[in-house]
Amino acid sequence: MKKPIKILAATLAAFTAVPVFSDQVEMNKEAITRNSNVIKSNSESIDYLQDVLLDTPSKITKSMTPKICKGSDVIHWGTCPLNLIGTEIDLKVIFQPSQSINPRILTYYTTANVVEPGIDFPSIADLCIEGNGLSLANVAINVGVDLIEIDFSNVSAGQFTSGIENTYLLELKDVIESGKITSATIDRSVTTLGLEDSDVRFVGDKLSINVEGLSFNSTSFVRINLGI
Repeated sequence: MKKPIKILAATLAAFTAVPVFSDQVEMNKEAITRNSNVIKSNSESIDYLQDVLLDTPSKITKSMTPKICKGSDVIHWGTCPLNLIGTEIDLKVIFQPSQSINPRILTYYTTANVVEPGIDFPSIADLCIEGNGLSLANVAINVGVDLIEIDFSNVSAGQFTSGIENTYLLELKDVIESGKITSATIDRSVTTLGLEDSDVRFVGDKLSINVEGLSFNSTSFVRINLGI
């Protein structure tokens, strides 16, 4: 009678194992469903990154190389921001009365090492070449990180001599770490001198500000923003 007892015990064990096996299958199905949802969510995130954040290589104009830029302890990717501090800038004032007469330089050759704080060219009148027949408005010119300012606080009311050109010419001598400057725009929020957009030009490494014929007083001010 021992053998039938063993067979019965084995049969009962098999039946009691079935519910356990069924529960495990359901748990596995639920896990598969959860994993499928996670995979779908991850796929959607990857698609979003590819569409929005990872632009096509053809649109990447400059290499994305990490670097520490001059005047900064922060790592930048690709192009450094414009920073004129520490560079050298030449200044001269040029006057051309008419097309038939060659331009002439009204100031001595002057170079400033751009520092902050400080005024790089504090007195333009002191640079005037004697005997040139013209007097210069005693403006001060300051160079910032990415801008040029002309301050008229030390002058009385007057008017710049008319001509083809009566121009402040600033030459950025140093190779700028961030690359070539591509724009020079009048900051209309603070500029009070009557400059037109065509009066301001940036060609090569030279900024020209033509003030011919413009009226000024001690409250006049100019700011030119530079960009790369």
